[in-house]
Amino acid sequence: MKLEIKNLSFSYKNKEILNNISFEVYSGNLLSILGANGAGKTTLIKCINGILKLKKGEVLIDEKNFNNKSLKEKSKIMSYVPQITSSFDID
Repeated sequence: MKLEIKNLSFSYKNKEILNNISFEVYSGNLLSILGANGAGKTTLIKCINGILKLKKGEVLIDEKNFNNKSLKEKSKIMSYVPQITSSFDID
């Protein structure tokens, strides 16, 4: 399986967050996304899995447009578990 990101761009209102991102990842390979707080790492993941709508570009899985698939079809291919941080006191 191949995940291909082609010319992905995304903006929140008028603030450009991602600009013309492109890369490929193949099954069995590992990809790490690194960056400072607010750099757009989570936004990139949300664009890839279809939670956010792309300004431009494509997300392809095995050369087929992933974001044109139904939610049911997407869930058979990809899952997403967000990091939720909570704080509490430990005595």
